[in-house]
Amino acid sequence: MKVGQKVEILIHVTDVHGCPLKKMMELMKFRKTNPKDVSARIGSLVHKYIELRVGGETRRKSANRAFAIYNGELTSQDKVKAQKLLKSAEKWLYENIFKWDRRDVEVEATREMAVNVGRELIFGGRRVRFIITGTPDMVLYDDNQIIDFKTGKFRRKSHALQVGAYSHLVWPDRQKVSPKPTARIVHLGDNTERFIRSDDLLRYMREWKTELNDYILNLADMLETVNTTGEIPEIRKTGYCHFCEYRMWCWGDVTEK
Repeated sequence: MKVGQKVEILIHVTDVHGCPLKKMMELMKFRKTNPKDVSARIGSLVHKYIELRVGGETRRKSANRAFAIYNGELTSQDKVKAQKLLKSAEKWLYENIFKWDRRDVEVEATREMAVNVGRELIFGGRRVRFIITGTPDMVLYDDNQIIDFKTGKFRRKSHALQVGAYSHLVWPDRQKVSPKPTARIVHLGDNTERFIRSDDLLRYMREWKTELNDYILNLADMLETVNTTGEIPEIRKTGYCHFCEYRMWCWGDVTEK
């Protein structure tokens, strides 16, 4: 078989908390079974507002542009919830950024890093190259601090692993960084924060890298199985199945027409 150009498979830092079957189904262009839920829409809206405000837009323009993303897709109740979150975000931004006229702020800057799996993989007649990608909500460079905004109600360990992953993408050579990186997870729903110290952030980063290694090895095995048999192997369900756009296909609850 003649092997063509490389294909890059992007793996977001949060993908590793789920299963590689979702990525496999994306690659094989399966039809998704559900759109983004309301919580995801509101989260995207709030993050867009923060990005625009830090970029210099006024409160009104930032809110109008953020709401325009999902024009017609939010109910009146959803809009009220989003407005409350925007107020919380504005309060946080004033107390932590605008009040001090901070200029060391970077918002929504995507980072990428290649990963070597130690073996050649082929998919669709092309060599596979894995790229880890992530977009920290905010980085404060004077403090070397990751800020991650959450709009949902739940506190999850995966949130800490996520900021650990971001710290690795932003500062891959941690030993040369001073002060050592820290993180804050800001819960806008109840105006609380979780501060993650440098040592804990390092521990979460290492734990995430272990999950990443397992995820990529499982995905690599799955790619080889598909190339050999043409079939997607079964894989265990995870605690994150309810967040997956392909869960109904995975669970066998629908039949493709």
